[in-house]
Amino acid sequence: MDLERSQALHAYQVSEVYRLAYRGFMGTGAASMVVSAEFGPGTITLTIQSSSGSKLILNKVFKKLLQAERQALGVEAQRKGTQPHEL
Repeated sequence: MDLERSQALHAYQVSEVYRLAYRGFMGTGAASMVVSAEFGPGTITLTIQSSSGSKLILNKVFKKLLQAERQALGVEAQRKGTQPHEL
């Protein structure tokens, strides 16, 4: 079934929006990031479309989240025989 599904689905793109507002011991901060993920035959590409807000949140939270997502996609891609692309 996976083979039939992958043959029928040639490519698709998804946009994800990440938002975080922090209020705590270290003060307050907020950030948002829009990321597009393109899936095609044998390829996976993650691209940051836009980002705004706290550089600390962008670099320490969102970019780490994208690294983890890329690693998870890499494991899934290896299982399916595809490779993710860098941001």
